[in-house]
Amino acid sequence: ISVRLSKIVGNILGGALVTLFCGLLHHVGFGEKLNYMIIGSIMPLIPGVAFTNAIREMADSDYISGGVRMMDALLGFLSIAIGVGMGTALLNWMTGGMPL
Repeated sequence: ISVRLSKIVGNILGGALVTLFCGLLHHVGFGEKLNYMIIGSIMPLIPGVAFTNAIREMADSDYISGGVRMMDALLGFLSIAIGVGMGTALLNWMTGGMPL
């Protein structure tokens, strides 16, 4: 059975899993600063090319295509941020609010 997730759900799950994995590695002793670990590991998820293309298309007076690409990139940013927030909240809940 093949399961196909939407881009939004995939980005939310990706952000949450990356955050949980970084929290686990930080708790075990790998890495000094958890926030730098999370930032470095969500960088490949960020839709930078889509955002850049959206700005380029708007500069070329193609507003509809640029707006659609911009909304797609912003939705990607937002869904990754939601996933990281959910992962951070879950880490906070699992550790009882103790800093990792």
